[in-house]
Amino acid sequence: MLSLATAGATRNAQTYEIVVTADLSDDKRLLRQLLATAATAAPFALALVFLSALAIASLGLRPLTRFKQVVTGVSANTLTAKLDTAGLPSELHGLGAAFNLMLERLEDSVSRLSQFSGDLAHEMRTPLATLLGRTQVALAQPRSAEQLLDVLEANVEEVQRLSRFVTDMLFLAQSDQAQNALNLKLFELSDAATQVGEFLDVIAQERGVSIAVQGKALVTADPGLVQRAITNLLTNAIRHCTPSTQVRVIVQTLDEGVSLEVVNQGSAIATEHLERIFDRFYRIDSARGRELGGTGLGLAIVKAIMALHNGTARVHCASPDEVRFSLYFPHPRGCSTK
Repeated sequence: MLSLATAGATRNAQTYEIVVTADLSDDKRLLRQLLATAATAAPFALALVFLSALAIASLGLRPLTRFKQVVTGVSANTLTAKLDTAGLPSELHGLGAAFNLMLERLEDSVSRLSQFSGDLAHEMRTPLATLLGRTQVALAQPRSAEQLLDVLEANVEEVQRLSRFVTDMLFLAQSDQAQNALNLKLFELSDAATQVGEFLDVIAQERGVSIAVQGKALVTADPGLVQRAITNLLTNAIRHCTPSTQVRVIVQTLDEGVSLEVVNQGSAIATEHLERIFDRFYRIDSARGRELGGTGLGLAIVKAIMALHNGTARVHCASPDEVRFSLYFPHPRGCSTK
């Protein structure tokens, strides 16, 4: 019960008192029922809110769950499995495309590595089998000192080829981390080409080939590596050019940098070989390449050297009887051709 009382007086000085009483038992009963209902329903309401939040979160994270499933299943044998970006929200489209691009790069790298391992085993097997066969034949029966000397001389040639092969492999393996170790200097590119030409002149004369260097241009690069690249190009040109012709080395300054071209007369390279000519172990004619003492790594080394200098190595055939190998060195930042 709730009571309110007040007192007052009339004009004739008579007093009175007013008392108002309200019965609150129904209100208290309603509050008790409301409290009981709230206490009973609260756990169910919380459970409903929790389940709803869990469902919404699960639905929102479903694209990331797909990411997780694809990433968990990625291995060297499953790089072809790509993430389906069709059902992704717009916020994740870029991430999905980048992830698929990464898988494509990994797939290409693994494929190249697998092919490289096979090529490496094949290239190593041939000289080792030759050395083993010659040695076994020599030991199969008594031989004279002269015969054994011939076998040893032949084996030395194979060992030298293996040594060159291992040296080239080490260079290629280290080329990706060698950029900080470059000994950059400003030098005359035509002078470097002339020195290499003089060094290879004896080999060129055996085929009746002459070497001519034209033009001048300054370049900022590692002289030793540049000379090695020129050596590989000139050696390749001498091996495959038409006998009694001239191999030309053309040096010139361009707007975007400095170029060096090695031009030789000979059969043009077929279009299907042009894109792979700088790949490791790639030979247009495998048998002929081995007979000439090549390891299949010369042009790959040229490409690696140019990559270290942020340059490029290219090949094109201007005519059916001419082959041009070109090296492009970009100008150092802040330098001008003028």
